[in-house]
Parts: sequence; C-alpha cells; structure tokens
Amino acid sequence: MQSKRFRFRLGTLFVCVTLLCLWLGYQMRWVHQRREALVWIREHETAEKWSSADPTGVTVTPVGGLPAPYESRRPPLAVWLLGEQQVHFITLDRAKVTASDFDMLNRLQALFPETDGVHIEEPGWSNRWTLETHAEIFVRESGGPGR
Repeated sequence: MQSKRFRFRLGTLFVCVTLLCLWLGYQMRWVHQRREALVWIREHETAEKWSSADPTGVTVTPVGGLPAPYESRRPPLAVWLLGEQQVHFITLDRAKVTASDFDMLNRLQALFPETDGVHIEEPGWSNRWTLETHAEIFVRESGGPGR
C-alpha cells in the first residue's frame, strides 16, 4: 500500500530550484536597475527630496477635489522580500531634466510601480510625465523640430 504523503523525484527538485534561481536572478537585476535609477532620481529631483519622503501624514489634493490622506500603494513582492527601499514619490526639477533623459523618464514608472507617477515641477507648474505631452515641450525649448 502506497503512502499518501507527497512524493517527488530528485529531478523535480532540481527543476524547482532552477526556476526559483531564474526568478530570483531576474528580480535582482530589477533591483539593481532600481538602485541605478534612484541615484539618477536623487540627482534630478527637487530640493524637497520627495523620493525619500515617508508617506505617513502626507495629504494630496486631486484637481477639483478635496484634500485627502495619501494612500500608499503596495510594493511589488520582490521589493518587499529583498528589502529594497520603497519610493512613494518621484518629483523631478524641470531645470535638471533634458530631452536626453526621455528614456530614463519612460522607464521610471516600470521600475517603481509603487509610485503615483513621475512628476516634473518648475516654479508655479507641476505635471505628471507622459511622453506625448512633454516630448513636444522639450523639443520646442531645445530649438529642435516643431519650433
């Protein structure tokens, strides 16, 4: 009579360990990219240093809405498991961002899904980064096509 315990072969164990290592390797690559991007963010962010801000006690006011407490998004599992720093806000200084930064700006949301978007600020103006709205502004200001 066979036992009802779960049984597996050694080959199955090797396959499972290999899959776990592949997943962990991919996640570590992502964490490495996040760390490089965080250095870039700190070089280009506003003086308030929002990338290191604790969201506790932060109040947000949507356009045409009432002030409400900021509800932080849940970090991805790998960020939590690997103890990586969470970034709740990315607010960049418009004077430090150029058209050559488009690639990095487009990658930031994928690298930091726990943020509420990438915001670019200058005195009296703040906007969430999207390639369509900002690419035209940067090209016009730099004297390129579309001027």
